Order: sequence, then C-alpha cells, then structure tokens
Amino acid sequence: TVVGVVGTIEDQGEYTEAWYLPYAQHPVGPSRGLLHFMVRSSDPVSLAASIRTAGAALDPTLALHDITTMDAVHSERLQQNRLGAMVTSIFATAGLLLAALGLYGVLAFVLEADTRDIGVRRALGARPSNILRLVIGRSLRVVLAGMAAGGVIALLGGVALERVLPEAELRLPILLASSGALLFAAAVATLVPAARALRLDPLNA
Repeated sequence: TVVGVVGTIEDQGEYTEAWYLPYAQHPVGPSRGLLHFMVRSSDPVSLAASIRTAGAALDPTLALHDITTMDAVHSERLQQNRLGAMVTSIFATAGLLLAALGLYGVLAFVLEADTRDIGVRRALGARPSNILRLVIGRSLRVVLAGMAAGGVIALLGGVALERVLPEAELRLPILLASSGALLFAAAVATLVPAARALRLDPLNA
C-alpha cells in the first residue's frame, strides 16, 4: 500500500529518486537491527533528553546512542575534504608569498640596473618625488598586468568550478583582493632600493 509520495532527494551531491519500505518487510543495517531516526526541531541540542524518554516509553530494551545533529553528521563527512582544502590553501598561500618575494626581487634588480638612469635624471634636476613616482609607476605597471591576467584566469576557473560544484560558495572577490594587496605590497617594497638609489651621488651613479 502506497501511504505517501516524496519528492526527489539529493544523495551525496546527486539528485535521485528514492522509495521507502516498511522495516518489518525490509530490515536494513549492519546487524539487521539498526535504525536511524531523524527528528526535526528548532532546538536539537535540548531535544536529546526527550528522544531518550520517548524511546524508553516505546521499548525499555531499546539502546539509543549517537544522538547528534545533521550539521555534525555533515561536518564529519566533510572532515577529510576540509583537511585537503586546508592543506591546499596553505600551499597556495606559500606560493603567493613566494610570488610576492620574486616580484620584489625582480623589481629591485630592474631598479638596480636603472641606477645610471636615475643618476642622470637627478643630475638634470629631477626631484626625489619625481624619481619615486617613476619607480612606483614602473612597478605598478608590472603588478597590474599580472593581476589582470591572473584575474581573468581566476574568473574563468571559478566559472568552471561552479559548474562542477553548484553549491560551492566561491569567494573570488576576497581571493583577488588579498592576492592583489600582497602583490601591491611587493611593488611598494621597491621603495627600499629606490630610497637607496636616491642617496647615491648623481656623479657616481
């Protein structure tokens, strides 16, 4: 006898049809005696005592155990995935730091090669503010070009990932902003060699 109809359910990310059979006709579980009950409540934590009381009233021999929330069940199932995501994030952050250090090294090397150019500009009357503006402008051009290319790749990758994981909450703006801030800091760090170059005697430079 059909006693009700349920909608399509989601099982481990896939939408599928399901049907439910009476336990007396089709017992399930590792020991053919293990039952899972789901109870909806606005306050599941305080409901545990009531569940135990109701179970004891039905059958004192029932052993109720592992009373938990669905959030805890989902969290346990996703624990391994979260661990992998955390490890990936750590390596990604390390890679970003290395990229920032590499950018700083390249810009500092380029600035060192432009020492003679800076000396000529100083000798012709360029003020320190003009030199700093020139150095920061060169650095920012490199950084902005890299951020533009990386941003396009990140957006395309995010769109592709959303197609595979529709439920994933992609925080691309936060990622792009943090990456851009770190690379911008690396570009601004060229002020250190720039300040050293400004202290050089124009004639010696």
